[in-house]
Amino acid sequence: MSTVERVHPAASIVPLSISESAEEVDVTASPTAKSAFLNEYKALLKRVKGDAHDPGHHLELARFYIKHQYLRKAHSSLQVAKALQPRRLETHYLLGWLYQKEANWEQARLAYRQILRLKPNEPLARFHLGETFLAMNQKEQAYESLLKATELEPNLAQAYWHLGRLALERRDHNRAMTHFQTLKNLDPANPDVYCELGAVFKAQSQPDRAVMAYQKAIEMSPGHVGAQLALARVYLDGGAITKSLAILESLVTREATAPEAYLLLSQAYQKVGKVPQAQATLLQLQKAFPGNPRGHAELARLYFLGGEHELAEEEFLKAIDLSPDDKELYVALGTLYLNLKAPSKAIHLYRDSCARFPDDPQIYSLLGEVYDRFDHPDESVEAFSHAITGDPESETLYCKRAKLYVKLGKYNEALRDFERARAIDPACPEAKLDTELIRTHKKYQEAFSFYSKGMDALKAGNYQQAMGFYRQVLKLVPNNVDWLKEFLQITLYTGQFPESLATYEKLVALAPTSGDLYRGYADLQYQLLQYEQSRGLYERCVALAPGDVEGRIGLIRCLRHKLIDRSLSPGKFEALVTAYEGHLTSSRHRNLALLELAHLHVSLGYLVEPGGQWATRAIELIDKIGPQESDEIARRKQLALHELHLLAGNGRDAIAALERLQRTFPHNPVFAHALLENLMEDRQDVRAFRLSEEFRNKFPDNGLLRSLSLKLFALVASSKDNPKSLHRAKIRALQQYVAANPRDWMGFFDLGMGLVYLTRPNEWFESRKKASIAFNKAKQLEPGSPWPWWGLVKMSLHDSSKEKLGVAERDRTIAILRNAIILFPSEPGVHYCLGRVLHRSGDPEKYEEGTRSLITASILGDRFAPASFDLAVHYHSAQDYTRAYHHYLAVCESVLGGRYYREVQRRIRSLIP
Repeated sequence: MSTVERVHPAASIVPLSISESAEEVDVTASPTAKSAFLNEYKALLKRVKGDAHDPGHHLELARFYIKHQYLRKAHSSLQVAKALQPRRLETHYLLGWLYQKEANWEQARLAYRQILRLKPNEPLARFHLGETFLAMNQKEQAYESLLKATELEPNLAQAYWHLGRLALERRDHNRAMTHFQTLKNLDPANPDVYCELGAVFKAQSQPDRAVMAYQKAIEMSPGHVGAQLALARVYLDGGAITKSLAILESLVTREATAPEAYLLLSQAYQKVGKVPQAQATLLQLQKAFPGNPRGHAELARLYFLGGEHELAEEEFLKAIDLSPDDKELYVALGTLYLNLKAPSKAIHLYRDSCARFPDDPQIYSLLGEVYDRFDHPDESVEAFSHAITGDPESETLYCKRAKLYVKLGKYNEALRDFERARAIDPACPEAKLDTELIRTHKKYQEAFSFYSKGMDALKAGNYQQAMGFYRQVLKLVPNNVDWLKEFLQITLYTGQFPESLATYEKLVALAPTSGDLYRGYADLQYQLLQYEQSRGLYERCVALAPGDVEGRIGLIRCLRHKLIDRSLSPGKFEALVTAYEGHLTSSRHRNLALLELAHLHVSLGYLVEPGGQWATRAIELIDKIGPQESDEIARRKQLALHELHLLAGNGRDAIAALERLQRTFPHNPVFAHALLENLMEDRQDVRAFRLSEEFRNKFPDNGLLRSLSLKLFALVASSKDNPKSLHRAKIRALQQYVAANPRDWMGFFDLGMGLVYLTRPNEWFESRKKASIAFNKAKQLEPGSPWPWWGLVKMSLHDSSKEKLGVAERDRTIAILRNAIILFPSEPGVHYCLGRVLHRSGDPEKYEEGTRSLITASILGDRFAPASFDLAVHYHSAQDYTRAYHHYLAVCESVLGGRYYREVQRRIRSLIP
């Protein structure tokens, strides 16, 4: 039933209400009903004929027609009544309702306007006029009319629904909140009101309050599907995937009429890496709603992300068959063809789309971009010309066509298009590039030539030469963000940190609103001990994104050096705590504020608060973090507890925090690895081995977890009777597996690692050859994986575990590591291993290079604990105590720090009393 039917005033004017008129009477149901219908009809006709000039008789007949759904006849009777008595409001109301029923919005508008001419302060006429404007998409007029209706009749609840939604659409969140609060006062028992309030809170970036509003709606109406979907979406957007999954899985099981639930559930599964479950959910959606194209479209996107392009194409085509006028489906399928580099299919699709949507400039623009991408500039110009015909006021289209003219060398045409773009929007940045773009056209061609050479040098592993080519590129085109980012990565891989900082400086100048860039810049400054600079950058991060958890924690850690060098007194620290406590009382993100305050005690209080007081206060704050935490807050909460217990020397409690992390985020292999390392450090080898077998099955492609499983097998077997036979039996089992599965590269990797960990020292010379063959076979079968290389590295480091490393063995190990870095430059473990070997070489030059490699590993691995520990020991030996302290604390900040915490505790005590 429509809004008009619910609140139309005719119900109070005449005996038959409009709401009743919507119920069609089936006069063929029985002879009695048909007889009653005919008798009433004849009686009304008799009255009309008896006194044709009485408008009341015509109105009564019109209402009879409306009751039985004879709307055209009702319209005729109402026109007669209107002609006989033009000032009667009831007639105009009924005409307005009929016009709304027929979606004849212009005539409905005139009908309600006529009522207001007769009675200007009629609130219901204002309300229905506002609804009519809304249907005509004239939202400003709709808002004004509805607002006037509420001024005339403050209890007109339905008007506040529309006003709140219109204000929310205009992003006027304060007015939207006012309207919905008024509605709540008028209709406090309606759960839909709390859903609308939840939408406003969500738009205001107050997810905690949105959650409470949706939970209130569900409490009032436990079966409220809309509220459950909205709550699940808030959890999903906020990173609380587990909570979202619980709602959606329950909803899909109970409620089979909500396709949105299947779609959201599929998205949630994707976020936690459960792709098969996501696909199965979409197949369920297709089965439950066979006419819904979204199930096919979303499944197509999922197939596309998984590289199953033929299946993706098939699903997109099914979606288009179900909804042939959905333009976005054609765009998505076209994107698939572009990624597949299928120019014929892409061009054919967009040309067909242009025929289907001949007046849509976006489709012609996409066709132009496809032609341009596949090097058909003339056809691209023609397509953009069609787009401009459809949208002659789009400066963007003129700029795109102008750039094509530049490619074709048609500079006069390009200048004219740039001039048109500037005339439309003088502030358009692309329109200002006319002469500059033409002037630099040849410069770009030269830059691309250098770029290609730089890529070739990278593939060959010649980083210094690659950097030279990139410098030439950036000299010609200094403001290309993508090239600057690539150059930045090369500087980080090679340990050229001054150039990394300079490149970050250029990037944030070109993209001043990118929080990710500022955070990366701040993290690098912090890792390089440039605390004041990093503090300013973290402040910028937080200003751009107040909910940036990493940025806020980084801001606190930047103050730590002031306590280390004694420039911040304990009294000033307490003042800082007071300031953060004041922020806690007013913060809209209470959980984040509690986490900040806890980190203040962990990162700074550890240095000044007596005894274990800092830890006690931090734990109290962490315990107060509410249940509506996002996944990011949940992660940082357990990481803070882990760091706290390592600093306090409570290894078992640190393990408990890691266990909670691993249970909360079961699909993250880093937490699984960290838990095993911590258990090994705590001498819980048997338990660690049982878990390693579980993790090995859960993450079958993770070489690190597979090798840890073998290492733990060796440790557990060594504690039993006759370990030698157990080791040999395991090696035989691994050999039998690769014999039966000669194409399984992971089998060869396992065999190599088994030989490394399970071979007795006096048998290592022979086993080393077999391990090398196994790793090289794995590398041959899967050249794109870093794990065979990592196995070769572990094998070489196993060689170097002896007291003295021969020059030949050392050089061979370094060569393996350098080759691994060429192929996998972003892997921190490879840089770390190289740094360790170079530090032990005895060569001063190699030692300095080793330090750079360790710093690189620490930066790439985000406080990679093994590298941080070696750096701390290095600086400690060099009596650079500030740097040593920084890296000792970085070890405890890492999830892998549990392996070193006892030694860190001992060494920190020797640094600062």
